[in-house]
Amino acid sequence: MPMSKKMLTTGAFAKLCKTTKETIFHYDREDILKPRYEASNGYRYYSLDQLWDFESIATLKDIGSSLKEIRYYLKDTEPERLLSFLREKDSALDEEIERLLQRKLFLSDMLSSLQELSQNSLDTITFARQEETLLEVWPIDPSAAKSARAVWETFYDYLGYYREQNKMARWPFGTILEWEAQGSADTEQGPAQGASVARYFFGLAEKASRGGKNASGPSLPLSLLVQRAGLYAILFHKGSHAEQERALASFLSFLEERGLSHDEQIFCSDMLVYARQRDETAYVNKYSVRLCENADTFALAGKTFPLDAGQE
Repeated sequence: MPMSKKMLTTGAFAKLCKTTKETIFHYDREDILKPRYEASNGYRYYSLDQLWDFESIATLKDIGSSLKEIRYYLKDTEPERLLSFLREKDSALDEEIERLLQRKLFLSDMLSSLQELSQNSLDTITFARQEETLLEVWPIDPSAAKSARAVWETFYDYLGYYREQNKMARWPFGTILEWEAQGSADTEQGPAQGASVARYFFGLAEKASRGGKNASGPSLPLSLLVQRAGLYAILFHKGSHAEQERALASFLSFLEERGLSHDEQIFCSDMLVYARQRDETAYVNKYSVRLCENADTFALAGKTFPLDAGQE
């Protein structure tokens, strides 16, 4: 039949559209994609230009349009109504793209944190150079810093800020600590006695903040902080909160005993935040401090030492 040379069978048209014959039949029944020609023997035939009709239907369906809406759109000939409908769908698609981009960023952060953990040994002090990083920081009220409940309430507010914008804090994120010492490492007490105090929550600054704009709003405490480039001492440790405190004390004592001065800020990240095990000993924290560099520290880059070397 001459018509068959110009038209596609249902199966051939479905293959061109990368869908199933049943889908094409369903769209026919729903009166949104009728065959261009139906032979006396019941065979349906579609034209090549109907591929664009199918793509329109598939696109609208993918962004949440019902078949009823699509049928209305395809049959409506009023330009203003069509424009209004398409603008609404364009806006919805922008929102969906942003949602998917946030999911992709979250997945990328999961991969980054777990890959970093897999590439480093626990209870080993590593000296490595780090590039400058711009962070978004959320302060912890000094009057609340020693109360676990108050710190968690601040953390809730910090996460809530991002959730209101349908975002998450970017990796690397965690807590900036300071150590309040009550002794020194050269006493018979062993590691320096004291406790860590949380000062800020931090996360990677978004690209929009990197042009120097202040990240905080009129009533928000969020601000920008530069984590300076330089040589960092880094420790990964697994254990409960009490064990983490002891490991941090040993880490700082190791540096003190070797005369390695460093910034007061201690950057702490929970490396299992994306894969939390229901076990109080499941915390794997990364601690990093920037060293004050001099001729003695130059040769440390790339070297590693066991944590217990500071307790010998």
